[in-house]
Amino acid sequence: GMEFGLYLSVDSARTWTRVASLPTTRYDDILVHPRTKDVIVGTHGRSIWVLDDAAPIAEWSSAVAAKPVHLFPVRPATLFQYWEDFSYRAQGAFAGENPKDGALISYHLGRSASKVTVTITTPTGRVVRTLAGPTSPGAIQRINWDLRYNPPPPSGQRGGEEGGTSESLPRPPRDIGDRGPFVAPGSYTVTIDADGATMSRTVVVRPDPMLPLTVAQHRTREAFLLEVGGAQTGVAQVGDRMTALRRQLTERRQAAGEGSAARVSADSALSRLAALERTVRAG
Repeated sequence: GMEFGLYLSVDSARTWTRVASLPTTRYDDILVHPRTKDVIVGTHGRSIWVLDDAAPIAEWSSAVAAKPVHLFPVRPATLFQYWEDFSYRAQGAFAGENPKDGALISYHLGRSASKVTVTITTPTGRVVRTLAGPTSPGAIQRINWDLRYNPPPPSGQRGGEEGGTSESLPRPPRDIGDRGPFVAPGSYTVTIDADGATMSRTVVVRPDPMLPLTVAQHRTREAFLLEVGGAQTGVAQVGDRMTALRRQLTERRQAAGEGSAARVSADSALSRLAALERTVRAG
């Protein structure tokens, strides 16, 4: 830490590079957290800055820089099952931003890639999540896996009746979005693919220490929620097919002449389709 900036060396102090993302001010103290390897920097009058998981910097080398893709070790992640998704006591205004929940995945690209895909799989090879990552070379890139499966299809839509348009169902006042279920605690494989160049690491997912569940109970809940998600997917696929059919019938009705047999047939089919949609929504 210097009078006007923070400098970084990855070759035992032979050369130094200024950390350009920080403000021009005096840096008074630097601490590497012994448990999480976060870098905590204290400045003179410009607050405290935290770099979550600085382990990739310690692993950096010329060999890493020369590889087409390098995936850094992923530190263990912990499930956090909150009672609430937000605070209502205002203390958040006096606290710094916490890192995102989940696994922090860091990687480096030796050259620009047209597509970067990060895939998380179980020990049996089942795909849990597929994420897209930044494609720019040079810097250490990062994405976050929230320890969840892919979200099920949104359930906030209902089809209109007899050719009407779809209508959104009410959402909660503070909508947290559509999210998939948590994975069960265990080991998972993280694989990065940058235009065919691949590398894999293992990440350990730990259970929520405040949740009195066994690993077997976590897995039972995971299996149940995946079954529910599969049912949601099936319902969504049926809804998509009914929407497409309603559109076809509406176009056929509009093309038919007034009072023609084709229009009467289309009206009848639209009525039956609307009745089927009501049955699906009620069921």
